[in-house]
Amino acid sequence: MAVGVMGGMSIQVGQECFVLPLSHFVECLQPNQEQLREIAQGGLVLRLRGEHLPVLRLEQRFQIENAIQNLHEAILIVIQVGNVG
Repeated sequence: MAVGVMGGMSIQVGQECFVLPLSHFVECLQPNQEQLREIAQGGLVLRLRGEHLPVLRLEQRFQIENAIQNLHEAILIVIQVGNVG
């Protein structure tokens, strides 16, 4: 679930809520199987318009229970951090 909140996007992971700054928000999508690839050491990347973007799983990073495990059923949020180009 995602909701805009005064300059931020509120997202829910399991029973936890996070707010992402809208200035970093690029897009959200539900990935298909061809877009997700595992890489070395258990990492995961999203292939989007010819780019490979790292996937950070918040439920793993923050040990959140009851979160969607199958990423094909989840919504991924693409954010931009720092300067580009």
